[in-house]
Amino acid sequence: MGRKRKAVQRGKTDLQETLAHLLREAVARQDDFILTYETEEEEDPGIQVFSGKLITPCMRGTLRNRARLQEEEGSSFRVFPA
Repeated sequence: MGRKRKAVQRGKTDLQETLAHLLREAVARQDDFILTYETEEEEDPGIQVFSGKLITPCMRGTLRNRARLQEEEGSSFRVFPA
């Protein structure tokens, strides 16, 4: 059975503090950490954070290539040593 999703209580914690905490937890577990901003009006508009074993090496390469192809539109990626 998977872990229960932790709801972020709005207004009680600073966004930067919450994201930093979630990132530290993901790095400690050696999990993937994905942060997206939903630009379409769908189910959950706004910032979405995912962590876990989500990205395969093949998918990581695809995402890097896609970011490189869209650099002129503002896309980027960064690699930091672990």
